[in-house]
Amino acid sequence: MPSTGRPSPSWNDRPPLLSKQRSIAPPGFSRRLVPPAALAIHLCIGQAYALTMYVMSAVLVAGFLCNLAVRRVREEDQMTTTVAVNDGAPLAWGVFATVEKALRLFR
Repeated sequence: MPSTGRPSPSWNDRPPLLSKQRSIAPPGFSRRLVPPAALAIHLCIGQAYALTMYVMSAVLVAGFLCNLAVRRVREEDQMTTTVAVNDGAPLAWGVFATVEKALRLFR
């Protein structure tokens, strides 16, 4: 920002943060720069979001390829009903408790 020839006010001389004096632009401020600056900021945010989408797609493809590379489990090594209940019951209880607590928040 170009120098106005005035010394900058100290922290003690500045008006409060939400006062009207701080919300009014100083002389020489160009409001024409606000829309391009806002557009630039939103484009940067969009690019960051797009990058995360590409990363998530790459992780999905890598998981699919790894899934194709793994051998199929033999029939005798398949998970039995007893193991499924022993592993599934705590999981179901955790999901139930989480949903129950989440519903309490919205009552």
